[in-house]
Amino acid sequence: MKTVKTSTKSDYENMVALDVCCSVQAGSNPFIAIKKWLIGEHSHVFIYLGVLDLCGMYVDWLAESNGRGVMMQPVSARNDEMVDVYRFKVPEGESIHDYYHKIIEVLAKLLSNQNSYYDYLSIVRFVVPQAILRKLHLEKFIPLAWQRDSFQICSEFVYELFYQAGLGNILPNSNPDTNAIPQIPLPSDFANSPMLEYIGRFTVDGG
Repeated sequence: MKTVKTSTKSDYENMVALDVCCSVQAGSNPFIAIKKWLIGEHSHVFIYLGVLDLCGMYVDWLAESNGRGVMMQPVSARNDEMVDVYRFKVPEGESIHDYYHKIIEVLAKLLSNQNSYYDYLSIVRFVVPQAILRKLHLEKFIPLAWQRDSFQICSEFVYELFYQAGLGNILPNSNPDTNAIPQIPLPSDFANSPMLEYIGRFTVDGG
């Protein structure tokens, strides 16, 4: 189990591009307690893109799939949200910039896809049933007919960015031959990634 490292705003400002941010489910009301029991500690996941210059304005940006589908938006849209941050472990001898460019190319393709909608139906068809099967340790015996497509919840979108960039083994249950995963990814799955290093817990402050 990871040790939670609560960080300051100055630590948040040291985030780097491609950091994976998992939103922490805060609170203790019955609804949140049930969600935590079902899907784990995290309710959402997005990827930090870094500071981008748009028409002379330098703004922190993130990419995510939310209620309106795949999008880029300023980090300030997630202000005051508590997130666990995980950093991509760059293989020895390689550069983070190479992976950044690949992922940005994939992001541009997904953003331009008019069918990149948020997949509400997947929550009912796959997320809830899969979460229950995991609790019962039956997910390997009762597989669900999930497959990748352009309709994506947040965790599918982040996985798709890495998958299309040649990093499908970002999640621990990926097939070693195809790098594909057999089940719909959940936000907390990224906390167990062999390719991500836990950095700390931040409160988002995008200005």
